[in-house]
Amino acid sequence: MGLRTEVIINISFLMLAAILLIGVTISEVNEKYIKEEKIRYGERMIQDFQTLLDFISRDKKEFPLDDPLVQNEVREFAPNLFQREGIL
Repeated sequence: MGLRTEVIINISFLMLAAILLIGVTISEVNEKYIKEEKIRYGERMIQDFQTLLDFISRDKKEFPLDDPLVQNEVREFAPNLFQREGIL
């Protein structure tokens, strides 16, 4: 092999390695953003659920979660929330 061929092959390998490293870096950054979005989504769902519980318990001093009325309200609220958020 000539010197020119060897230089071209080495440059090609270096470019390939650089492309692979850039791809890995981009995928790591995307993974980080996806995780952050899932955390924000979970926080919004918890806030919505807390709003529901606050609404149900607005006039009550005691608020038992095993009360059939409360369980029924939660059962009706959850599908609406999931449908609004695009889960179902």
